[in-house]
Amino acid sequence: MARALATGLLVALIGGCGWLRDDKGVFVDRRDDYLNADENPDLVVPGDFGVEQLGDPFPIPPTPEQNNPEFFPYRPPLPDAIYGDDSAETVRIQRLGERRWLVVPELPATLWPKVKQFFAENGVAVAAESPEAGRIDTEWLLLENRGYRDIVRTLLLEARDESSVPATETAERLILRVEQGIRDRTAEVHLRHQRVLPDRVAAAGPSPLDIGPVRSDDQGSESELLAELGAYVAAKVSEQSFSMVGQSITTQPKAILQRLDTGSPALRLNLDEERAWATVGQALTNAEIDIEASDAESLEYEISLKEEDLTGEKPGFFARTFSFGDRAERLKLRLLPIPDATGFYAVVERPDREIDREFAQSVLVLVREYAG
Repeated sequence: MARALATGLLVALIGGCGWLRDDKGVFVDRRDDYLNADENPDLVVPGDFGVEQLGDPFPIPPTPEQNNPEFFPYRPPLPDAIYGDDSAETVRIQRLGERRWLVVPELPATLWPKVKQFFAENGVAVAAESPEAGRIDTEWLLLENRGYRDIVRTLLLEARDESSVPATETAERLILRVEQGIRDRTAEVHLRHQRVLPDRVAAAGPSPLDIGPVRSDDQGSESELLAELGAYVAAKVSEQSFSMVGQSITTQPKAILQRLDTGSPALRLNLDEERAWATVGQALTNAEIDIEASDAESLEYEISLKEEDLTGEKPGFFARTFSFGDRAERLKLRLLPIPDATGFYAVVERPDREIDREFAQSVLVLVREYAG
């Protein structure tokens, strides 16, 4: 009898606690008040006052155009979650096979002047630069068998000696490209090292526009120089020197959240297949999402994910008691080639039924924020 009475009181409490958080109860819930808010007209100042242009102290940033708004007919979509990752604030070298690049937690526009200053302090002149493409080409450096005081020439000479190049003199140059990173407010530096005999400098000509296919003549020096550049930049990360020239860097973002024509969310990865596949796998690992299976040929990951993986919150008392939110979702994360373009769409699917679009978008945001 006592147990039945307690159960009845619990059910009554659960069913009647809504008054605690409605618009008329003890605790007024104002989370959705903005949906009914009206925008007031701008303040009109009489012309004879002669005051300076008034500015809004709390401006509302422009809202990006929402793709496929017809899929949200009753309420606006929730804002994307913000995830914290310790590695997001560090300067680090990423590796994929023989490829390596520098990842810096700042905008390309603030990184650009630091890269140029690194070469200036080492006495290395810039032969050509293209801020729009994020390109910096150094001059040809004539290396002789003698000691150098700057780190760039010292590392290049050490790498040449270790590679047993049979020459007393070589001409060497560096090609760099500063690009936007995968995460928001990050940048990448890709570096290539070219070495020729001095009499072949004219034949080498200008550096190729696309340094992607270019293989460094000495990958050891490439790695060492990236490490030195990374250490230099890391010491100056707090110095937010902004370059108006660097602001014109227009390299394509590597990860963009979009919606397909069907309304399904998709994370566009402007990467080649090898890096796109590795990027998604690394993101799932960094986010501690269980990977049940993976197939590199079909470009599919099968993952197991709980709601707390997205929210970061452990289930409360009632969720634990009644097993709400404690079940792991079995999902498929697939990479689809983008027609007539280089890159892939990452999409999330449920194997048994249609997936909620906002839930799928949350998963893709998680992947984007934990990608390297």
